[in-house]
Amino acid sequence: MKQMFESIEDVIELKTTKRIHRLGTIFHTKNNAYIYDTGTGKVIQLDSIAIDFFVSLFNESTPIQETYEYWKIIPEELQKNIIRFLCDEYLLQCPFVKNFSIDMGAFDSENIKIQQLILEVTGMCNMRCKYCIYNEYNEGNRDFNTNNMSFETAKKH
Repeated sequence: MKQMFESIEDVIELKTTKRIHRLGTIFHTKNNAYIYDTGTGKVIQLDSIAIDFFVSLFNESTPIQETYEYWKIIPEELQKNIIRFLCDEYLLQCPFVKNFSIDMGAFDSENIKIQQLILEVTGMCNMRCKYCIYNEYNEGNRDFNTNNMSFETAKKH
């Protein structure tokens, strides 16, 4: 698999193309900050040195130049480790799904390339986790609702 991030420019480009918000979110607890990665479902605790960079990366109102300035504060060895970690753990790399359909005649173990399929079967989650992309703090995503996915809809997709 080709490494998606070869440099910090590749990561910051996610901010310039407005893709960053669909890839994850930053959330905080009393003592720590975390990234929730949408593509993998992983929650990563942020190093205290890297927090400002990642917060600025996910913050739409932070200018790109300021995000670069936060990056420059991080020691060079840690910068390399961050890029390597993002690649090794497949973080911030959730591809767009443009079309999802399955030719059931070609559906066998030889040609299945899907690594993960997530069906959101209900909008009624009552946990309201701050890192959840459907939380009211994350603008641009749908809100919680009382809808359930029908079995027919699940079979279609």
